[in-house]
Amino acid sequence: MQSILRNLLLTLLLPLSAMYAEDTRTASFPDLESLLEAGPEAVELTSQERQLYDMIIEYRREHGLSEIPLSRSLTFVAQVHARDTAYNEFPPQCNRHSWSENGPWQGGCYTSDHANAPVMWEKPGELTAYPGFGFEIGCYVSIGATAAMCLSGWQTSPAGHDQVIRNTGPWSQVEWNAIGIGIYKTEAHVWFGRETDPLSVSDQ
Repeated sequence: MQSILRNLLLTLLLPLSAMYAEDTRTASFPDLESLLEAGPEAVELTSQERQLYDMIIEYRREHGLSEIPLSRSLTFVAQVHARDTAYNEFPPQCNRHSWSENGPWQGGCYTSDHANAPVMWEKPGELTAYPGFGFEIGCYVSIGATAAMCLSGWQTSPAGHDQVIRNTGPWSQVEWNAIGIGIYKTEAHVWFGRETDPLSVSDQ
């Protein structure tokens, strides 16, 4: 397990009008293209994504914290970003909060000094009708990201991922009212938001 955890490259991803038109930049990636065409209203979770959501909620419950409603909008952003980071390479200074130029969104390099934080914060409003900023934690596992591996890594991460999940430290005065989950190949992204999503998954 230790060797697996050492393979985790964990990055904290912190908060842009709906845009689902066909884009030739995504044509080489049919699963991404179909996801964009369907939009957040058609979001469905994979078994691993559902497991990660359940594990995060149970972990919060163990610490006396409330459940966070599952958001279709933030899940859409998470699923799109998981594919973007899986398909594209970024310069060494750009962590996994970065977005490529290869899609119908505003690309940008997210650096460790958070100088370009809006490239993260504003993505939910750019890609969906979500009414607020988005804050992201991410996980990379070379052999394939899973719910258990990523949550375990976040819980022991020195970069503050556990604080985001449990609303501690600088996040202690923040209340999460929306959460989105995306897992694809080597990538896992979880997005948190303070505002309620009109597209919350109320039946799950």
